[in-house]
Amino acid sequence: QPVDEPFAFPQRMPDALATLPVLKSIPGVRTTEDGYGGMSNWAPVYPWLDVLTQYGGPHTDGGQYEALGWQDFLRQVHQDGKEVWIYNPDITGWHVEPMRFYFGFGLWHSGATGVLQWAYQNPSREGKYLQPSTFMYPPQPGHTGGPSLAYMAVSEGVGDLRYLLTLKALVDEAMVGPDLQKQMLARQAWAEVEQRLAVISHECRIRDV
Repeated sequence: QPVDEPFAFPQRMPDALATLPVLKSIPGVRTTEDGYGGMSNWAPVYPWLDVLTQYGGPHTDGGQYEALGWQDFLRQVHQDGKEVWIYNPDITGWHVEPMRFYFGFGLWHSGATGVLQWAYQNPSREGKYLQPSTFMYPPQPGHTGGPSLAYMAVSEGVGDLRYLLTLKALVDEAMVGPDLQKQMLARQAWAEVEQRLAVISHECRIRDV
């Protein structure tokens, strides 16, 4: 990613347009940028991207979840051999609900390949913690330091996703096996999971601090 947020800061877009083709000319280099919106918004840099890092994930810039538009977007990107990652599921980085959701069940449900979240690297000054969006606090006088709530939320979300992937692998294994009773139980178990996933809401994303 040669330029940070060229869509949010249009004055940076010329640098992105100049550097992405150069990077793509290097064998083995994969490129990405972070942006938002549908195919028309991505058009300026689309030919030179391997990964579209979609700001807010399956939401419009106005913060609304649009399932049909999102699925059309994913379908086109995947047909072109590219990936979509979710960028900043929580603009603050410290609300635990969207952080856990989008690193877990929300990622699965969205159909995106991955998710990433910005965070501060310098969490303290003059012995005080400054930013709740830091993931790991260093020790300070009177404080042991350690993982923040955001870090723990991400960890819980990853755990959710691992459980889901483990279950899906077991279901797939049972479905190709010779045991018909196992096939029936696996089919029933996964049908219940799909019913629960089908009613997932993506409205937990938080745009404001």
